[in-house]
Amino acid sequence: MGDYSVADAYLYSLTQWGQAEWLAPTYKANIHFDGLENLKAWYLRMRSRPAVRKALDAEGLA
Repeated sequence: MGDYSVADAYLYSLTQWGQAEWLAPTYKANIHFDGLENLKAWYLRMRSRPAVRKALDAEGLA
């Protein structure tokens, strides 16, 4: 599937519901991701992708 797939896009969108020190949440539901270092590393990689940045900027979520 390469380094990015539709599953990555979907998971990125789902993480926006959660809360963690490293997360830029949109909804701040009572879901906590603190201590999930692999998720943190993945999230930060996704958030730095140019296409993700462009989409966040377009939606006013950056």
